[in-house]
Amino acid sequence: MQKIKILQVIPALEQGGVETGTLETASYIVKHGWQSIVASNGGKLVERLEKEGSKHLKLSLHKRNPIAIFYNAFKLIKIIKSEQPSIVHARSRAPAWSAYFACKFTKTPFLTSFHGTHGIQNKFKIFYNSIMLKGVHVIANSNFIKQHIIENYHEPAERITVVQRGFDLKRFNPKKASAERIRKHYNIDKKTPVILMIGRFTRWKGQHILLQALSQLKTRKYVVLLVGSSNKKSQYTNELKHLAKNKNITGRVIFCGSQTELADYYKAATITISASLRPEAFGRIAVESQAMATPIIATNHGGSLETVKHGETGWLIPPSDSKAMALTIDNAINNPKLEKIAKNAYNWATAHFTIDKMCAGEFKIYKEILNETLHDSNRHSAIF
Repeated sequence: MQKIKILQVIPALEQGGVETGTLETASYIVKHGWQSIVASNGGKLVERLEKEGSKHLKLSLHKRNPIAIFYNAFKLIKIIKSEQPSIVHARSRAPAWSAYFACKFTKTPFLTSFHGTHGIQNKFKIFYNSIMLKGVHVIANSNFIKQHIIENYHEPAERITVVQRGFDLKRFNPKKASAERIRKHYNIDKKTPVILMIGRFTRWKGQHILLQALSQLKTRKYVVLLVGSSNKKSQYTNELKHLAKNKNITGRVIFCGSQTELADYYKAATITISASLRPEAFGRIAVESQAMATPIIATNHGGSLETVKHGETGWLIPPSDSKAMALTIDNAINNPKLEKIAKNAYNWATAHFTIDKMCAGEFKIYKEILNETLHDSNRHSAIF
């Protein structure tokens, strides 16, 4: 009997939550005896994908123009005919359009995952985004995203299943991580509180709000680690450096650049910050930080409302409010129950947001689609 194959399509395999989720699902598929294929434009994560047993097919799925989308659809038709996947799972809009046409032509079950709110500022954008609702079923990565889909696209709730993202227990294990490595690398003594913020350097992530808040903590000793990818010529990055200088906190703020191994950073941190001005669709940082027994301060909208228990595993504050952030940071660092909150955070994250839990949720949907396909096939065979 031919093995079941799942083909996932995404723009590229560089770095990010969608890419990481794709790899984690691919690995889970292989471990459970199925075959995993990922089509993308490639990237630094391809090596890990193939090492964990999946097949990668390079295709320019990152291109968004209509000609490229139709060209990729023809390419995917050939791939589907050759590989004969049982399901094609799309996680991003441009690849989803190509996969949708290919699946229509080959009569292959088409599944989508809705990972973000996307822009809905005009009818064209809404139409472009609507491809993520054309699958036989829709996976939402949080209850927030499910509600967003229902309210803005009027999709029936029963067609949407929430599968919250997860963290890797092996990668994020507080017992195996080294806080000392990070403190030594950045010359931070053991008594100095470390405030950590991880995220791409872009205005909506709110790094400037954190710096504004920190400037209000003039009497407190601390070090801030800003981890994230940034273009050296980026106007926003330069703005952050000027802001730190103007607020006279340059010596306390370290720009760490992009980092792939984050466990040691979480371990070294006293608290982690998620200052997003717009709602996070889910927010992996909040979950990873709690999994590392590091309390999180996050803005109180989007996925953070599901992943952070205010006053128990971390704190929720209004977005764009530097005063509230400054007060919360000060209270958190001085909190005599910080160790207990850290333990609560670990217990909460490991009980609710693991990769196994996430992948099992997607795997269940795969099985349901396959069962429905088999049922329909048998029914049509009986008719004809």
